Amino acid sequence: MKLIKNLKQKQGISFQPLLILCISGLLSVTALLLLAVPARLYASLYEEQAKGYCGNIVYQTSVGISQAITAFDVKINRLADAPVIRSILSSPAAAADMWYEYKTAVSDHFVPQTIDDYYLQELDLYIKGADTVLQYGSKPLLLPVPFESSYYHHSLIYPVEMNWLGYNTADDCIDITKVLYDYSTYEVQGFFVIRLSKDFLLDKFEAFNTIDPEQLYILDDKGTVLCSNSTAYLGQPFPYLYEQLAGEQGSVKTKDHMIVYSGFQNISTDFPYRNWTAAITLDQNKLLKDFRRILYLFIGITAGIIAAGVFITVYLSRYVTHPIEHVVQAMNEVEHENLQVRLADTHQIREIRSINHGFNRMTIRLDTLINTVYKTQLAQKEAQLKILRSQINPHFLFNTLQLISWKAYEYEAYQVCEMIDSLSYMLQTDLETGDDNWHTLRDEMEYIRHYERIIHCKYENKITFNFQIPDELLDCRIPKLIIQPFLENSVSHGLAPKDGEGYVTLRVSGEEQVLTAVIADDGVGMRGGLLAALQDPVPPSRMEEADAKGHHIALSNIQNRIHILYGEPYGFEIESRLYEGTVVTLRIPLEKGDRPYVKSIDHRR
Repeated sequence: MKLIKNLKQKQGISFQPLLILCISGLLSVTALLLLAVPARLYASLYEEQAKGYCGNIVYQTSVGISQAITAFDVKINRLADAPVIRSILSSPAAAADMWYEYKTAVSDHFVPQTIDDYYLQELDLYIKGADTVLQYGSKPLLLPVPFESSYYHHSLIYPVEMNWLGYNTADDCIDITKVLYDYSTYEVQGFFVIRLSKDFLLDKFEAFNTIDPEQLYILDDKGTVLCSNSTAYLGQPFPYLYEQLAGEQGSVKTKDHMIVYSGFQNISTDFPYRNWTAAITLDQNKLLKDFRRILYLFIGITAGIIAAGVFITVYLSRYVTHPIEHVVQAMNEVEHENLQVRLADTHQIREIRSINHGFNRMTIRLDTLINTVYKTQLAQKEAQLKILRSQINPHFLFNTLQLISWKAYEYEAYQVCEMIDSLSYMLQTDLETGDDNWHTLRDEMEYIRHYERIIHCKYENKITFNFQIPDELLDCRIPKLIIQPFLENSVSHGLAPKDGEGYVTLRVSGEEQVLTAVIADDGVGMRGGLLAALQDPVPPSRMEEADAKGHHIALSNIQNRIHILYGEPYGFEIESRLYEGTVVTLRIPLEKGDRPYVKSIDHRR
């Protein structure tokens, strides 16, 4: 046992490392909280400001692009309504001879050497019923069967608007179509194929941009990139999830980027522009670059503060822990029965001085107690125990009872023989040595059945015993002889004085880790004063007085035993009505296995 105790002590942590660990941990947690919380809030604020600023830029860009597209639509519509164009459409046979008039009409609306002429790279007119195409620009497109081509079919999607086909990778331009029809009959007369420079949308985007985003995007209603500052994305699907850009305006965060977008819903009511989206992406590492520099500086300062705090803690802990180590050493000396050890009564810390003074007083009093009182009382108890053991020799008693049982058997007094055997078993159980405080419910029932046999012989079957015990509870561990005294009390004080037959029932159940035993009889009951006396445990100091006065000391002993073993929540309760019977309810913890229940030392009552 001593070796185990020493091992447990060695496995523990000493006070100085524990003090250093606690204070250092407290400093670290405090410093990290003071750093992490503001840093997180500032980072969120920084992101929100960037998000709001970028949102304004995207919105203004959307407005600018919408205005530019509207102006371009107006020019194309005016060109389509020009008399020359209408004349060409109404006379398909003469269209081949009107190429000069066509170029002149286009030049009137898109003046050469201007920015509009720079953006307009090609404007071709395909006339229904004619074998020729009128072209204007530097990137002509020859369609073998124009009115069966995808360009023509796209122009019919929005008959009164321009239809944007998207970026043409092969010719590095944006393709647009617009159908031309007779306003009176609504018959298709031809269609425009318009080719714009990719800078048309990008220049409008960058005109409002005052930051350095990673990417700029104009997306059509299918999420295809119409415009970007990187040609690698032109004509490609949006590199992020297009479905995430929900709502008129907002932002989406990915692992490394923040996407700020604005839809054209509230800016343009024309198709297809109202389904377009302008978006920019920001690299979060670049966005928070300056902030992280400041954060790293504060992390370094925090680490320095923590290191300084640990150093100061180590220095101060030595001043506190050294006196405690002296106390521990002195306690080890006392453990080895050296009660002459003393600690210095002088120390700068008042609490340490009080501990040393109290320890010295304790060792002096302990030495006095052991040498004068404890040893004397121990000797007296050992002497009394030897006297008691010498008065009764269990082996002699058992041998004598066995001899009497044989004699009764020889004279065919079988009932007497059974009573002696039962009495012998009960006496042997009472006087067993070793671990005699615990046994199983099965052992208790064996003891009770021998008691039942004696009672049947004594009262000639006047009293009936009824046992209701589940088999699965028979191996439960209980304090020794904790149920039988209640049966004996029912027989002696309830059923024996009763005229006529009676019964006593023992019912055992186990629920919610509690073993409950109910002992009920239909005897004469007991009066209120006696009932109260039975339920109150007798203090150890009054045991001899209670026994002398004839009080029911056995039941009080049981109540005391239960409270000592399990605590005051457990015990027994007695309900009795005069001339009707008595019910005793006993509750103890339900235990299965070899280890008995041990009440927690620090349990408060």
